[in-house]
Amino acid sequence: MKRYWNIVATLLVLAACGHQHKEQKPINQGITGVDTVVYNIYLSPNDAAPAQQTECIYGIDAEVFIDKIFDRIYAEEYQVYSFDTHKQLSATAIRRMERNNDFERRRITMVQFHEAWSIDSTGLSKKVLSLTLGVEAYSEQGTFLGHRGLFCVE
Repeated sequence: MKRYWNIVATLLVLAACGHQHKEQKPINQGITGVDTVVYNIYLSPNDAAPAQQTECIYGIDAEVFIDKIFDRIYAEEYQVYSFDTHKQLSATAIRRMERNNDFERRRITMVQFHEAWSIDSTGLSKKVLSLTLGVEAYSEQGTFLGHRGLFCVE
């Protein structure tokens, strides 16, 4: 039962888009309309998902996308933070998690983006500040609860 409530609490945090391992303020460098935007994409929408989730990822090869993120993690080009504790994780720790079956790449079905968007006289620009990888979470009865965050990548 404790595990159930931990998953529910994690899902609520993800749903509220309140996860940030460090305070992220809008990046305003004299450009008008700069702010932080948080949104989710679902790489493999489940059967209960609205049709828009599939339409939003048209053309994305989820396996290649996730593999490229992991390639950069293992090349130490990205910093990784634990979703639960917000502590920095090494590439070695991620490899260990993957080997110990703490997660499987193919089960990563959600990516939450934190981006800085700006609009100026030249148009719209976006910069990815971080992303959180997530897997589907189910109750003991097999009911889909939402997504559970694995870790954050910067």
